[in-house]
Amino acid sequence: MVLSSLSKTSSLSVTPVPITVGDQITITYNGFLAKNNPSEIYLHYGYGSNDNWKDVKDIKMHKTPHGWEATLKVTDSSRLNFCFKDNENCWDNNYGQNWNYEIHNGTKVF
Repeated sequence: MVLSSLSKTSSLSVTPVPITVGDQITITYNGFLAKNNPSEIYLHYGYGSNDNWKDVKDIKMHKTPHGWEATLKVTDSSRLNFCFKDNENCWDNNYGQNWNYEIHNGTKVF
C-alpha cells in the first residue's frame, strides 16, 4: 500500500455544506489519483475522531465530467472522515490528515 498526498492543484468538493445528520451528500474528487487515469476510485469513509474511525465503509466512485463522485447518506452526528484509494491500492489521504467535516445536528441557533 502506498500512502500519497493530495497535490496543490487538485480539487475536492462536498455538497451540501454544512452537513446535517440525514443529508445525502455528494463528494467530488479530482485529486492526484484521478490524474493517473485509474479504472476505479473508492471513497473510504467513517465517523468519529480522525484517529479512531467507526462504521468504516468504501464506496466505489463514478467518473463524471466534474471528477469522481460518490453520494452517501450521513448517518452519524460525529465527525465525517474520508480519504480515497484507487484500484491499484494507492491512497490519497491529504498528507496523512484525511478530510474531516463536523456534522451539524440540525438545531437552529438564534
